[in-house]
Amino acid sequence: MKSIFAFLAVALFVTGSSAADGLQPLVDANWLTVYSNESDIVIVDTRLRPEFDAGHILGAVHTDYGRHGWRVTDANGTPGMFPDYFSRLGALAARIGELGIGNDSHIVLVPRGRDEIDLGVTTRIYWTFKVLGHDNVSILDGGMSAYLEDATRLLTRGGADRNTRTFKVELRKHMLLQEAEVKQAMAQGRPLIDARPISQFQGRTKSGAVSRPGTVPGARSIPAANLTLVRKAAPFRVPPCLIVCLRQLVSARRTPQYYSAIRAIGLASIGLSQASCSV
Repeated sequence: MKSIFAFLAVALFVTGSSAADGLQPLVDANWLTVYSNESDIVIVDTRLRPEFDAGHILGAVHTDYGRHGWRVTDANGTPGMFPDYFSRLGALAARIGELGIGNDSHIVLVPRGRDEIDLGVTTRIYWTFKVLGHDNVSILDGGMSAYLEDATRLLTRGGADRNTRTFKVELRKHMLLQEAEVKQAMAQGRPLIDARPISQFQGRTKSGAVSRPGTVPGARSIPAANLTLVRKAAPFRVPPCLIVCLRQLVSARRTPQYYSAIRAIGLASIGLSQASCSV
C-alpha cells in the first residue's frame, strides 16, 4: 500500500495493521448513553471550561487543550509540538492520571461539535493518546451538539469525582516522524495534502503560527472542513467521501483529523511529523 503524507506542521502516513483494529474511533450518542456508566469508561470533555461548567454529560471530566500540556511551544516559538521533545511528557502523563484515566480505561472524547476547529482539538488529543501507547480511545461523533439533539438526554454541573490513577506512557516514537523522514518521502514522490483553509494553501492568508504564506511544493489542497458535515452538529462524514483523502495529503491541529478519518474507514497506524512550515 502506498504511504500517504500530510505536511505543514505534521505529516501523516499509512503503514499497516495495528493492535487497535477492533476498536471504534467514533461512537455515537446512543452508544454513549448505553455505556457511559461502565467502570472503565472515562468521558473527557474538550470544550471550553465555561461551557463545561454550564452543563456536561454525567460523569465527564474536563481537559483544557491549550493549558494542560497536549501540545507545547519549542524554544524557537514553534507551536503545536508534541511534549516528548521538551521533557514535558511526564507532566502530561500526570495530568491524564488526574483525570482518572489509567491504562485500562476506555476514553471517550467529547468536543463541542460545531465545526472542524472543535473536532481538530479533539482529534489532536485522540492522536496524542495513540502516540502515548493508549489505543482504547474514541470520539463522540458530532460532539455535544449531536448528544443534545435528543432532548431527553440530561446534563449535569460540577466535575466528576474520580480518583487519580497512574497512567504509564509507552511512547510510539515511530509515529513521530522527523523532518528528514518527511523530506525523504517527498523525494520518493509520495502525495502531500494541505489540510488548511484554501486561502492559506493559496498563500492569500496565513496563520500567525507560520513565518510566511504558501504551501509545500507539490502539495494538494483538501481542507479539513471537508471531513465534517455542515449542519447543527458536525460529525465526521461518511466513509465513502473520506476515501478521497487517501488519494492525495497538512497543519498541526488539522492533520489529526485525517488520522481519525482514516482510522474510521479501517486503515491502520499513522505517524505525524514535527516538521513544520512554521519552522
